[in-house]
Amino acid sequence: MTKQEIFNKVWAGFVAQNWIHSVNEANSMCAYRGVNGTKCAAGILIPDEHFSPLCECRTIDEINALSPDYAPFKSFIRDLQRVHDRSDEGDLKNAMITFALENGLTCP
Repeated sequence: MTKQEIFNKVWAGFVAQNWIHSVNEANSMCAYRGVNGTKCAAGILIPDEHFSPLCECRTIDEINALSPDYAPFKSFIRDLQRVHDRSDEGDLKNAMITFALENGLTCP
């Protein structure tokens, strides 16, 4: 597992949901699982069988839903999650491109 592989998986997840942010319908806050099946960066990496609604409103460090393969990359995953959470609606793709450039990654 590499940072590039994680980035590629998150990128593909965002492409699949047409770069739409994952938000909680009730409070409009970012969510691991949002409206119409959308997912945030970390949410893309959480297998559906390991996800629980109890994960919401908890940090990636507080939940035990990621594969152990991702353990060495939690800081990187938190950074990807912040890209999702802090980018404006409609600007997620550009935010991911900037993140890639700043971290020596390539966009798929």
